[in-house]
Amino acid sequence: MKRSLLLVPLLFLTQACTNLFDSNSYVVKGLDKDKLSIVYTHNLTGETHPCGCRHFPLGGLPQVAGKLNELKKTSDVIFVDVGDSFFPTIQVPKEQKESQILNANELSYALSEIGLNFHVPGDYDLAPGIEEYKKIVANKKYVVLVSNLKDENLFPHKKWALIEKGPHKIALIGLVNPAIYPSATASFFTDPKVALKEILKEAEAKGVKSNDPFSRVIVFSHSGMDFDEQLAKDFPNIDWIAGAHTQNFTTHPQQEGNTKIVQVLSKNHYLGNITIALDASKDKDSYSIIEVREELSKLLDPNPWTAWIDQHRTKINQIKEREMQLVTKSTGVEPFMSARSCLDCHGEQAQKWMSTPHSLAYITLLNAKEQNNPSCIGCHSLGFQSPQGFSNMDDIVHFKDVEADKKAAHMEEYLKELKQSFGKIASVRKLDHTQILKHAKKWQGLEDKFKVQDNYMNVQCLNCHSFAADHPFDDKSKRLDRQAALDGMKAKCLNCHSAEQAPEWYIKKENGLPGALDEKLFQKNIKAVGCPLMAK
Repeated sequence: MKRSLLLVPLLFLTQACTNLFDSNSYVVKGLDKDKLSIVYTHNLTGETHPCGCRHFPLGGLPQVAGKLNELKKTSDVIFVDVGDSFFPTIQVPKEQKESQILNANELSYALSEIGLNFHVPGDYDLAPGIEEYKKIVANKKYVVLVSNLKDENLFPHKKWALIEKGPHKIALIGLVNPAIYPSATASFFTDPKVALKEILKEAEAKGVKSNDPFSRVIVFSHSGMDFDEQLAKDFPNIDWIAGAHTQNFTTHPQQEGNTKIVQVLSKNHYLGNITIALDASKDKDSYSIIEVREELSKLLDPNPWTAWIDQHRTKINQIKEREMQLVTKSTGVEPFMSARSCLDCHGEQAQKWMSTPHSLAYITLLNAKEQNNPSCIGCHSLGFQSPQGFSNMDDIVHFKDVEADKKAAHMEEYLKELKQSFGKIASVRKLDHTQILKHAKKWQGLEDKFKVQDNYMNVQCLNCHSFAADHPFDDKSKRLDRQAALDGMKAKCLNCHSAEQAPEWYIKKENGLPGALDEKLFQKNIKAVGCPLMAK
């Protein structure tokens, strides 16, 4: 019943889109405004919503739906995905196959309902094999757009589409470069330039003329920037190339002869918008970048995708939890010492650590329902997928004096109290040091209550420091000198506080993207969380 209620506004939202494309011809129809926004995205890599780590989260399907809804008030909208959207890697790990395929299917459904019109298959999209891909794109409201598919019957698709309104004729062409695909899937495609020549002839026969100020050729290319630059040189009658794969962020079009080349970044953090004035010639066309900020979700009210994300996240989390339980634990090495092992001897350092967001880092995952997401766990815990740490989520906490057959129930009760105690914390970062220390001490009390021996949740001592397993009885002469130790810590910091996850740590380049590390800010931040000795 809940699903049916959710679909009612979605069907209303996408009613215009279902009339937009005539499946029996190449002609896009149903345009009635004097402005056309061709909005494109690419390299979503399976992301439906922000993970919650960034200070200012970007991306998310509710936010995209909100922005598209706003654009449609003043403009007709064609929404295009240029590929690499359904999977995060070129191969699907066996131990994550169930969750990744379900996520891909749900993302495909969501994009279809939000208003996606065209999808170009990227190399990541074909990660689980062609048969799975066919299932993912089957029976959707969007059209697969690719002009150089070798077998025309491999899956339903269009080589190109034509937009017609008044004197305007706009050819939309999907193209992929098989050279960037693995050999198993590259064989599905023909030479893209040979295919493009034929499509341009077809388009010209339908009235798309290179010397006509009202004709445009727009290529959606999953090929990489180098290929796109050469394509523009080889085919100077292309007006726009909206590319993907290499994720070259172009805040302004890169001009190559008469051709404008554009790309955005991954995960729906930004959308590209080619705006075409249908009451003017093509020299009035413009381009803009849309930053997909959190507040954009409010532009669609009510926004059904907010509830959909919650349902989706719960469903995926249940499967990931099951997958994690199947991962076997490595043996034969000394495990990491958790922070609990350090607190007794290092009292001053312990107090400092317990007053920093690092000591509650796992709460961010727990409250975002991402505690079983392998791409998130490593930066919110100690030793994930390390022989000295844990791979199975059942082993993230070790208890004392708990019988093996009672451990699962004991762990379940521990997690239940953890959620009850800290589930209302909206943002760990927004807590002051006094509040964080209060929560950390409360957590220590829970560990005493549940007889916790080691807990690998949170960012703790050995996320930064490197000590031998027999510390403090190890050979001190073999320890790193202070500068070498600091350099090692810096590398560990930046592994998680990367340009993508912590852009505020980096100096902005001209295009607005993070560039080099802001060294002064880094030193300030590391002192803010560092041990008292480091802060001196």
